[in-house]
Amino acid sequence: MKMKKIRETELRFVYRDTEYFAPEEINEARDAARLFEDVFDMSSQAQEIFCALFLDEERHVVGIEKVAMGDVKSFQSSTHELFKRGLLHNASRVIVAHNHLTDTPNPSFDDVDLTWNIIHSGMFIGIQVDDHLVISNGEFYSIGVAFQMEEYSPEEDYTGEQLREVFEKMEKDNFPPFKI
Repeated sequence: MKMKKIRETELRFVYRDTEYFAPEEINEARDAARLFEDVFDMSSQAQEIFCALFLDEERHVVGIEKVAMGDVKSFQSSTHELFKRGLLHNASRVIVAHNHLTDTPNPSFDDVDLTWNIIHSGMFIGIQVDDHLVISNGEFYSIGVAFQMEEYSPEEDYTGEQLREVFEKMEKDNFPPFKI
């Protein structure tokens, strides 16, 4: 049998010197949006960034990280990176957010499709995706709240066939963004 040399590895967290104050629990999208804005200054970025807020079962914050950076029009998301970080934090839940450089946080179909994908990926590994926020110009759009208003359950749409129709209804209903 051919042998290969391997090394023992150890995984460690690296904490940054900066500290932020977070609410005891995150129960509303606005609380999460404020925290993302406080930590990452998402409305003032020169490029799109994709961030995650990791929570335990009781919605206590266990971590917050920038997961991906992009350019002026998009970011390259990685569900692998997102959930790897969630598992390292022992998270039971996650709220994700990204920014738009335009004056409006209204989501694109790609944003809604990404939400569907991460919800389904999280189902397989036991991390619930509570929301996807789009932040711009001091406002945010909650895709999770929009799904509720449209009475859409991504967990029940296993193939994503209803997603385009739901997105078109979201655009037609012109669900307004919230102030942070």
